[in-house]
Amino acid sequence: MKTIPEVVEKIILEKPFLHEALAEGLVNVSALARKIQPEIQSYLSTPAGIPAISMAIKRMDFTINAKISLKMARVVGGMGDIIVRSDLCSFTYQNTSDLGKRRSELMKLIRDHNDVFCTISQGVFETNFVISEKIESEFRDIFKGEQQLYIKENLASLTVKLPNENTELPGLYYFFFKNLTWKGINILEVISTTNEFTVIVDTKDIDVTFSTIKGLKNTLF
Repeated sequence: MKTIPEVVEKIILEKPFLHEALAEGLVNVSALARKIQPEIQSYLSTPAGIPAISMAIKRMDFTINAKISLKMARVVGGMGDIIVRSDLCSFTYQNTSDLGKRRSELMKLIRDHNDVFCTISQGVFETNFVISEKIESEFRDIFKGEQQLYIKENLASLTVKLPNENTELPGLYYFFFKNLTWKGINILEVISTTNEFTVIVDTKDIDVTFSTIKGLKNTLF
């Protein structure tokens, strides 16, 4: 049979924003206990009082948060250049047997335009292309006849170079995306490699996206 502390921990760990706010002492524990009491009670066969829930919250171990924050400060503090590109558009096509051939044609096109932006993300059922608007007409000709699932124009990208140890840090992307979410930034696409990641946003949001990511270095020190 589950206990109140077990259920409290389960519920809070399922809510990363809440867990972090508690670790930083930003939450009124009694108010939180009252709010989550109905959810906790649904897991238990015995009554779960507010004092017992509050005590369970206070006794939670947040030391892991402190350790992650130190690592986060090192990794984010070690970020390299932030690269911004504008005048982009995004296309998504259903995967077909001919799509690979068309990708090859696209690569030939890009070789003739050294200054264009192009990323390709292949999923199980669909493939997304984010390209510079300057080659949009030629791109459309190449993929004419393929089943287009999505198109979005007036986009911009922000690319961040990360130190090698980023692969050993849980929650790194959550840290970035959380701060962008708080600023009301809608991330349309995410492209990542081992030591860098790129977010695609509406052009109107790129200035706030840049200032938010750049400002993160200062928030951790």
